[in-house]
Amino acid sequence: MSTTSTYAARLLADGRVSWTRALVTLATAVALLVSLTTPVVWLHQPAVPEANLPTMNLDFADLHDFSSMPGSPGLQEAYFSWLAWLLVVATIVVAIAWSLTFGRSGRAVAGLLAVLAAAGLIVTTLAIKGDMSWSWLGDQLKNIRIGGYLLLVSYAVLLVFAFVARDRAQVPSKE
Repeated sequence: MSTTSTYAARLLADGRVSWTRALVTLATAVALLVSLTTPVVWLHQPAVPEANLPTMNLDFADLHDFSSMPGSPGLQEAYFSWLAWLLVVATIVVAIAWSLTFGRSGRAVAGLLAVLAAAGLIVTTLAIKGDMSWSWLGDQLKNIRIGGYLLLVSYAVLLVFAFVARDRAQVPSKE
């Protein structure tokens, strides 16, 4: 067993790390990484016979390829090439720190986690939307698949838990 895992096991055993935070961090980190690294479908595109387009099931890599084509919106191109990765890695790192901190520092880390999770939700939604209208996005929600939902739900769960943790953080009084 490595020194890091021994240290983490000792923190959990001593009650200095919340099992809930550790499990939420682990589950959301796995979901975020699975969403980006495996061929889980993000978007189902039904066939459009008039345009001679077949049915397509697109994963994150496919969306990267499509968004790299000329004429793609800038945010969409950035998101599916590097921005999603930046948000996911930063969110996972801060979530790990959040699961290991309490008190004033825990409150600050929970606030940072809430900001990153909210940014992840907003930027992912805008990247999926692209340059289409909001009504189009509403119509297309039925075509979003597990890959997109893994990311969106993970960010939402982290956002909720970060707010709850931030409100419950024990901050010593100045009496």
